[in-house]
Amino acid sequence: MTHRSAARLVATAALLLALAGCAAPAAHTLPTDTVGADRAVPIPVSDGHAPVSPPARSAPPAAEQPSAAEIRACWTEVPAGATRAARAYAAALNAATSAGLAIDHKIHAAGDKVHLDDLSSQLAVDATLVVDVQAIEFPDNAAPAAADFLAAVRAYDEFLSATLQAGDFGEDYGDVDSHLIEQRGRRSSHLRDVLDLPRAGCNLRRP
Repeated sequence: MTHRSAARLVATAALLLALAGCAAPAAHTLPTDTVGADRAVPIPVSDGHAPVSPPARSAPPAAEQPSAAEIRACWTEVPAGATRAARAYAAALNAATSAGLAIDHKIHAAGDKVHLDDLSSQLAVDATLVVDVQAIEFPDNAAPAAADFLAAVRAYDEFLSATLQAGDFGEDYGDVDSHLIEQRGRRSSHLRDVLDLPRAGCNLRRP
């Protein structure tokens, strides 16, 4: 088994366990002005997110899984004449769409509250995404943007991992989380621009 295959198996297993809903009940509430009113309608944004605010306590409810139509609507379309790197980057983003929508649905079903198990789910999604992006041979003009994007994902994931290890969101979670998600989205958008790819098709809630 290759290192890449092993990483995919670990990430997939972690995601399945996290989505089973067996984590701690601590939660943060999403501000209502940062999320779409109808999660089934794609909202054109720049790799959107939903930052979190002060904590609440409740058990995360079950959530419906995203439909094939929702997944397809959120895909990054590859324009004609796109480079190999652009096609590969779009494929990496699209491969994460289903799991990203599942996290979005779960947060929505919980009343726009983020629970600790949502962090585990996001980490599993990002583990696969990082492996896929690292495997892409970016041209010289796109390599710095790709490196910046990966650094932003790692910074965000390190913060989520530290929060999970602590077992509590903490008072500053919302501010730090929002900054890291904004940085991640900005750098992903820049990489899309360099690769001549369209912007993200959906505004997904992120923990």
